[in-house]
Amino acid sequence: MSKRTPFLAAALAVALGGGSGVARAAPVRPGAHAGAALVACHPGLTPGDRYATFSARMSLLAGAASMAVRFDMSQRTRQAPWHRVTAPGLAVWHPSVPGIVVFSYNQSVTNLPAPAGFRVQVSFRWRDAQGHVIRRARRRSGVCQLADVRPHLALDSITRQPTTDRAITDYRVTVTNRGLSPASAFDVGLTVDGAPQPSLGVPGLAPGETRQLDFLGPRCRTGGSFTVAADPERRIDQSTHADSTRTVSC
Repeated sequence: MSKRTPFLAAALAVALGGGSGVARAAPVRPGAHAGAALVACHPGLTPGDRYATFSARMSLLAGAASMAVRFDMSQRTRQAPWHRVTAPGLAVWHPSVPGIVVFSYNQSVTNLPAPAGFRVQVSFRWRDAQGHVIRRARRRSGVCQLADVRPHLALDSITRQPTTDRAITDYRVTVTNRGLSPASAFDVGLTVDGAPQPSLGVPGLAPGETRQLDFLGPRCRTGGSFTVAADPERRIDQSTHADSTRTVSC
């Protein structure tokens, strides 16, 4: 059973006494009083390296004494449409201090899975001096789309060539790293009619790099099959193993 590591959230609130800007703050359209934006989207090889930072910015309205923002994050994957996800610091109200006219709040969420997309809906509310809510607003941020940057070993082509020995066949295999990060050394294995053959080693593949290998093995009998597997021992943490093994009928 796999263990899912929860998202982690961190926040930075900035209260302004005037109308001066804040670096990387959410933009507010002319005439509007609230805005939300994606300000950072950082991919990484491991979940701990991946994070997104969202920003909210609001200005004081007539009759209001304080302001507050709330971030609700949603996730989208290939298997599931947009759905709400939770993390400490999300889905709670973050109030401003009294007496300011512009309130900015940055919310970062780390430990993000990939591939997946993330966005937030920011809720805004203004309260009067008695604590009554006098206005509400909602804004949606842009999408942080995170790719899975792990290696992806794929068998692009497998062919058979005869040799001068009728009992021996040249099994030519092309393997490519379709991932976004380098693959360390790995083996490629061949099994002919159920009989494992000596594996061949690949010292490593850079992203997009291709390597051609030639196995000299027994001729595959008619009606039989042979199987080629890249990294059969699963030593490399790949984004997918869907293309790393292929069985061919003879």
